[in-house]
Amino acid sequence: MRDRIVVYINGQRLHVRGEDAFRPLSTYLRERQRLIGTKVVCEEGDCGACTVILGQYENGRLVYETVNSCIQYMFQLDLCHIITVEGLKENGQLNACQEAMVRNHGAQCGFCTPGFVTAMCAMYNSCPTIDEVTIRDWLTGNLCRCTGYEPIIKAGLDVKPDEMIKIDTLYPPQKIKETFEELQNDPALIEWDGKKCFIPVDVPSAVEFKAANAGTVIVQGGTDVCVFMNKRGFDPNNFLVTLRVKGLKDLEVRDGVLYVGARVNLLDLRRLTKQSLPEFNYML
Repeated sequence: MRDRIVVYINGQRLHVRGEDAFRPLSTYLRERQRLIGTKVVCEEGDCGACTVILGQYENGRLVYETVNSCIQYMFQLDLCHIITVEGLKENGQLNACQEAMVRNHGAQCGFCTPGFVTAMCAMYNSCPTIDEVTIRDWLTGNLCRCTGYEPIIKAGLDVKPDEMIKIDTLYPPQKIKETFEELQNDPALIEWDGKKCFIPVDVPSAVEFKAANAGTVIVQGGTDVCVFMNKRGFDPNNFLVTLRVKGLKDLEVRDGVLYVGARVNLLDLRRLTKQSLPEFNYML
């Protein structure tokens, strides 16, 4: 059993132990890695200033999405690849999205800008065609108090998709995938200053840990627990992180029945039900 978390940040492998495993990702990036492009404003996951791109290993490939780093604690990120705004440059130069933000004056005070840039880069990594509706959808989680959004949207429309290098080209995935494949069946237990965090890979060991440790807090997305820790002084000693428990993210229609695992998010559920359950899809 490992006593550390293994992550990649901007393509670099890191081992995170002890106190650092119990820090928010935004704090770890800024204070431990000196990646201060990631800004912290609300610490509640509301404003998107701290947005980073998170890659997780699923079905033999790295799947990237955006997350608010202020409410992602390091113990949630075992076997993940994190890309910050600094890591989006191409050969040391601003990429096409960053250049478009400059051309279109998409920043004023600048606090929200790194979050917008990372969100837009994730959009261009995932979407084959981009229009204004697509941009507004992808930037829903990013707030700006200065620009009125118009120059930011113009910047998004000003980027030619073929000018954006895909993440798998910027960070070739083979070595990262090999690491994650090698470690994916290894649970991890991190201890520091009376605190314990267990990252199991199966349900029986998760149940065993919870039964043996009173007051264990289960962490999945962390959108409540991590806000409480940031803002309400919530300070549990025992954490059980379910992100790597096999089977909890299964989602399929089998013999006319929809099976939804406990880790399935609403976006994936909406995508699957578009054809098979249109009424439910409409509600989502």
